[in-house]
Amino acid sequence: MKSKIKSFLILIITLLIGIAIGFEISEIDIKKHFEAMDSFKKPEGFIKIFEGIIKPDPNQKEVVDSILFKYYEKMERIRHSGMEEITNMMDSMNVELKKNLNNEQISRLSEEMQRMKKNPPQPLPPTGKKP
Repeated sequence: MKSKIKSFLILIITLLIGIAIGFEISEIDIKKHFEAMDSFKKPEGFIKIFEGIIKPDPNQKEVVDSILFKYYEKMERIRHSGMEEITNMMDSMNVELKKNLNNEQISRLSEEMQRMKKNPPQPLPPTGKKP
């Protein structure tokens, strides 16, 4: 093989390896971000995040943890009741819309509503940034 072709192949292979490594690093970073979001939805993760911010001393830890847990439970109740309210509102919207749609549109809307009920969007944890 000519040296130009060898050089070109080495360059292409190096480029492809670089792209593959970039995708892997990106995937790892995205996975870590989603794990952090998921941990916020659990009491242990919620408490751990705020303990990391507050850094309570050993004398404060028990009291701080109990306060954090109390507010975690309150926020979970709000989140669940909010999702129920959104579901009820979407159902009302669906009923009102169907009165003004043709069969094909009703079918598409119904399919999408079913998909949305099976896979509801999850609220994101606060970013710490003020709006």
